[in-house]
Amino acid sequence: MRIFYVESGGSLTMQNLSLMNGQTAGAAVFNEGLLTIVGSTIGNNSGGSAGALENYGALTIDQSTFTDNSASGGKGGALYTSGTVTITRSSFLTNSA
Repeated sequence: MRIFYVESGGSLTMQNLSLMNGQTAGAAVFNEGLLTIVGSTIGNNSGGSAGALENYGALTIDQSTFTDNSASGGKGGALYTSGTVTITRSSFLTNSA
């Protein structure tokens, strides 16, 4: 099941969350709006296009960890994006596609 979906025109800030064990055709988090992730851990998620996060909007990631995510479709184990992304002070560990 998908954990979060941000629609076009929507906005979401996730702070100090653990998003674990999502399984879906897309990703644990699917973003078409404005998404900010701060101080969070996103791990052990699996999907088709992306394991952890599929982005078509504006995405900012800060002080977060993406670990052990996988994508069966080969696009992005942790992150697949066709939008804008800013990543600072974050780690991507043992993700696969």
